[in-house]
Amino acid sequence: MAGICCALNCIASPLASAKKAPGPLLSPRQGRLAFIKQSIDFGQVPQGSIVTHAFYFTNTGSAPLHLKAIHSPCGCTIVTPPERDTFAPQEGGAITVSLNTDHFIGPVKKAVSVVSDAGSSLQQLLVLAADVVPDYRVEPPIIAYGAGEEGGEILSRAKQVTITGLNAEVPYKILGISYNSSLLEVSYREERINRWQLLVRLRPGEFTGVLKEKITVASNNLHKPRMDIYVSAHQLPPIRSHSSYLDFGPLGKGQQTKRVLTLSSSGEFTVSLERSLFNLNGEEENNRSLALTAQLSALAAKQHKVVFTLNNSSEARGNIHGKLWLRTSNNRQKLIAVDFYGYLTE
Repeated sequence: MAGICCALNCIASPLASAKKAPGPLLSPRQGRLAFIKQSIDFGQVPQGSIVTHAFYFTNTGSAPLHLKAIHSPCGCTIVTPPERDTFAPQEGGAITVSLNTDHFIGPVKKAVSVVSDAGSSLQQLLVLAADVVPDYRVEPPIIAYGAGEEGGEILSRAKQVTITGLNAEVPYKILGISYNSSLLEVSYREERINRWQLLVRLRPGEFTGVLKEKITVASNNLHKPRMDIYVSAHQLPPIRSHSSYLDFGPLGKGQQTKRVLTLSSSGEFTVSLERSLFNLNGEEENNRSLALTAQLSALAAKQHKVVFTLNNSSEARGNIHGKLWLRTSNNRQKLIAVDFYGYLTE
């Protein structure tokens, strides 16, 4: 109150202001979080190593200090908090922070946030920096085949991966590899000191659709003894359609609508309509008031056109969602499923 009163008197009386200037407002008693150091640069470190630093602090305030929370930026940064969270004046402790460099190459910087009740410094940052240097180089780091047909050139070619050791004192050496042998064929050899080659092939006919696998390489590297090389591929189906669904649009009672589906393959095949299923407004439709027929014609030995006709004799109204199945002569793809949609109107 004295400080506030003094300020009011100063405004009311310039003469009093000239005689005595008001003193600063007194702050309440509070803790103060003071770190000896808030950042550390480890310089160059090998990839895969874990670097650790203890950040020491003291409560330099006049009241107890309470640490409310310590936030880590990611899973690569591990924080070990002090054994307690409240510190009397002049008491202190340490917050230990570890950085795992396994997934980094080059400069990296991570900051840990410390939240306390320390007056104006409620949040402070502890920063770790390093220049991560790999002990070996993998080229390419990922094997991507792309999309291709079974037995085609894209999925049949062998892929080569080169692993080069960068430490002349301790040459890189592969101790073993593990992978899904039902889908991949992998061999490796030492080309020369500090240089290894892997040869990777896909096993033909063992998968359809998207393939995502990995090859785990075990080595003598001290900091990163295990390393994964990921393999991806997309094997196209033997028979492909130009569309995955048919949209018949609005259809009134007594009307019919036609839609065309074109199928193609790298080999000869035949196709026929196996069956169809109707759902009207989410319920299965079995009264045969909706009929789907198919007229098939061969454009060529490797290409077929299917003309679908949807007939409506129903009094119902609403949304149609159905599925039809086409049977083919291809043993690798005996059935082709196609969704279809429509809307029944008056």
